Amino acid sequence: MEENAQKFPNKKYETLRVLEEGDLVAVHGKVILTSDSKWSVIHIFRFENNKIIELWEASQEVLKDSPNENGLF
Repeated sequence: MEENAQKFPNKKYETLRVLEEGDLVAVHGKVILTSDSKWSVIHIFRFENNKIIELWEASQEVLKDSPNENGLF
């Protein structure tokens, strides 16, 4: 994480959606590393006794010429 922060000191994260059901929480967000590098990310957390005990992550780069008219957000 420190190396990533040094490589992208102006990195920004924007939370777009948060969903909760039982012991699971999902967070969908947007990461902007540079003006040319944007990513859609999702994190899924599982909690037990108010602590995160599992974490899953998936990410996908946002393509400038994506055929998807609705985009990733």
